[in-house]
Amino acid sequence: MSATSVDGHGCFESRWSMLLALNLGFFAMAAVMDEIAIMVILGPMLISIANQFGVDPIHFGAMIVTNVAIGMATPPIGYCLFVGMAIGGVGLWPLSRAIAPFILMMLVVLMLVTYVPSVALLLIQ
Repeated sequence: MSATSVDGHGCFESRWSMLLALNLGFFAMAAVMDEIAIMVILGPMLISIANQFGVDPIHFGAMIVTNVAIGMATPPIGYCLFVGMAIGGVGLWPLSRAIAPFILMMLVVLMLVTYVPSVALLLIQ
């Protein structure tokens, strides 16, 4: 079975499913990989997919940066947590509990940036 669908957009049926898959992928990678490497390597590779679905490049970039920021602070392997543990002298789980409300709020912002493009494009209009 081919990964290309009838409309030529590959295995994604809609723009929303493509954006969700990219969010999940960026989120998972940002927890274990350096943010600059993600943006430099994956950004140019995946922007063509986003363009096929009509996603503005600025919107796509804002989505990547927001995902990477969340992934760096997500327990248990986000490396910003280890910097915070060293500076604050606290353990992983107390720090993770302390930042949980902030992670949830950042996920809300990510959903707004991803699914309401005018939020990401507000400053350039």
